[in-house]
This record gives sequence, structure tokens and C-alpha cells, in this order.
Amino acid sequence: MSKGQLRELLAEMDFILRVAGELHQAIEEMSARVASADPQIELVLAVALNIARFYTAVEDVLEHIVSVFDEYKPQGPSWHTGLLRLAASKTPERPAVISEATYDKLDELRSFRHVVYRIYRRPLNWEHMERLVLTVNDTMTLVRTELADFGRFLDEALAQTER
Repeated sequence: MSKGQLRELLAEMDFILRVAGELHQAIEEMSARVASADPQIELVLAVALNIARFYTAVEDVLEHIVSVFDEYKPQGPSWHTGLLRLAASKTPERPAVISEATYDKLDELRSFRHVVYRIYRRPLNWEHMERLVLTVNDTMTLVRTELADFGRFLDEALAQTER
């Protein structure tokens, strides 16, 4: 693994954490404006889209990490789930990037993203989405901590390549 790849991963992780934080804040602000008794469809759709975008941001950085360390190439219809499983696993080249708890939360968001981007006959359910907003909150906290831990691993690997 080259110094350039390690530096690129660190920069991307920092960038994605900022983007995910902005999306998290937007989700919080919009969901606070949704009236539970009579949710406005425009706000519900905006929250849904931002939850999907939040998941995609995290998935993008995980994909980059495992592609560099594990030479992972997404393939097949279930590659998203495979990516999460690989990121939650320790390999000879790296520690696990995310915990099992984070895997579970991301998998729930992955499933919801599928609903957002596919056409289904049923409308979005705000009560379910309110729970997903809490999942995003928990996930953001976990991802920040776990990517910071992985960042320290990258810093150590970078220091070793510079010796």
C-alpha cells in the first residue's frame, strides 16, 4: 500500500465525515418540522432522500477502504450487503472498519435506501422514518468514532511507510 493511497483514504474519510455530518444535521432539522399527525409529503420525501444520501456517503468511504485494502470489487446483486460484511470483518491487512452494531444500523439504512430509490406501491411511512432518524443519529455517532479509530490505524501505517 502506497503513502498516496493512505493519504487519499484519510482525506476521503475526513471529507465523508463532514458530508455525513451535514446530511445528519439536515435530517434532524427537516424531521423536526414534520408534524406527526399530518406529515407534509414534501418534507417526508426530503427526509427520506437525505437518509438515503447519508447511507450512500458512508457506503462510499467503506467501499474505498475495502477496495484499497482488500482489492474488493463490487459485483452481483447483493454487493452492498457484502461490502458491509467485509467492512465489519478484520482481515490480515487491516482491523474491522465498523463494528457489528454499526453493521446492523447501516444494513437497516441500506434497506431503506432501496425503498427510496425503487418504485413501490406503498407510500413512505413517517412513523417508520421517525425511527430511522434515530438510527441515523446513532449511526453518525458510531461512524465518527469508528472511522476515527480506523484513521489512527491509517496514521500508524503511514508512519511505517515513511520510515
